[in-house]
Amino acid sequence: MASFGLKVIRGVFRAAERVAPRLSGRAAFELFCRTPNVKALSDGERRAVE
Repeated sequence: MASFGLKVIRGVFRAAERVAPRLSGRAAFELFCRTPNVKALSDGERRAVE
């Protein structure tokens, strides 16, 4: 079962793709497909990657 936050995000993108598909696609890409900066990792993230 999806969390409440995930349901909200899905609903927002579903509504936005009807109004402005290109803009919502670009926003989804920026939110979900960008790789994080390696230098900005927390200690726990750094241990998990190494």
